[in-house]
Amino acid sequence: MASTLHIRLLGGPEIRLDGRPVHLETVKTLALLAYLVMRPGPHQRDMLAALLWGEQDAARAARSLRRAVWNIRHTLCPDEGDACPFLLVSRHTVAFNHDAAYRLDVREFDEHLETGQRLAAAHTSSFASERALEHLRACVALYRGDFLEGLYVRDAPEFETWLMGERAYYRERVLQVLSRLSEAHTARGEYDQAILALQRLLSLAPWSEWAHRRLMLCYALAGRRADALAQYETCRRLLRDHLDVTPMPETVRLYERLRDPRQFPALRPRPESPTDLLPPVPFFGRGREHAWLLSRWQTRRHALTLVEGEAGIGKTRLVEEFLKHLSGRGVTVLRGRCYQFGHGAPFHPLADAL
Repeated sequence: MASTLHIRLLGGPEIRLDGRPVHLETVKTLALLAYLVMRPGPHQRDMLAALLWGEQDAARAARSLRRAVWNIRHTLCPDEGDACPFLLVSRHTVAFNHDAAYRLDVREFDEHLETGQRLAAAHTSSFASERALEHLRACVALYRGDFLEGLYVRDAPEFETWLMGERAYYRERVLQVLSRLSEAHTARGEYDQAILALQRLLSLAPWSEWAHRRLMLCYALAGRRADALAQYETCRRLLRDHLDVTPMPETVRLYERLRDPRQFPALRPRPESPTDLLPPVPFFGRGREHAWLLSRWQTRRHALTLVEGEAGIGKTRLVEEFLKHLSGRGVTVLRGRCYQFGHGAPFHPLADAL
């Protein structure tokens, strides 16, 4: 009977073979396996050697790669020698065999997210379907922490560039999921569940003032006015101590409203009509750009649009929300990704999309 490999990369990396933990001999060997699993297809040996052992001369880097490949094969398949079903190795290339018996938490995360978003987009009422929420909750359960959390590979700047990109990509995805969960649970009157989602979101993005404000509202909707007021103080201290700024005017206005229950009818929960109190998940200042993208789509369908800017300003969220809007209207969306360094397969983003 074939062995089943279980790889977990969201959080501290874990590898199990038929339920038993296995350990590779070096950090770079683990990094190599993670890279091969995440990037389907054969990879040239010289590219892999440069990616992880670029500080060595070509001959030593090639030997280091051979050693790492040997260690992966004999660790995952100790009784099968070089006939390991998890790796496809030739004289010039190395690839992970995605037809082998394996589970990957990142792949499961992506599948749950895609299904949850599709079900949510197809749901006609203002309340998210339970099936959609189940898939989004599964994403949160799979996200134990940042991608390859705690892994540091010395003298491999190109690998670190790739790694940082993957970490940012999946962190942004789980923040979107938690935002959607908080919104959906609030709309359903499930304030305790919305509070849990927002608390998890703030553990990952503690300076998200929108999330603090939403949590204050959910506490109030749940009848926990003291917790709502305390959350404002937490938000104020975080912003002051770490960013040297004060809360936004809308946060202050909400706090003033919370101080006087007579001015805040949300203290009496109304699950049948919460939307007048809770605005939708914002674009963090990108509403104008979102509207511009929609207008471009409606008026000039045969066009190329470039979204550029510094890291962390919300480009990914903006594009994802725009594509979600189109997908919900029956538009076919093709997705392809590329990376900063140029040693990959030619036209990889186009091949990925197709």
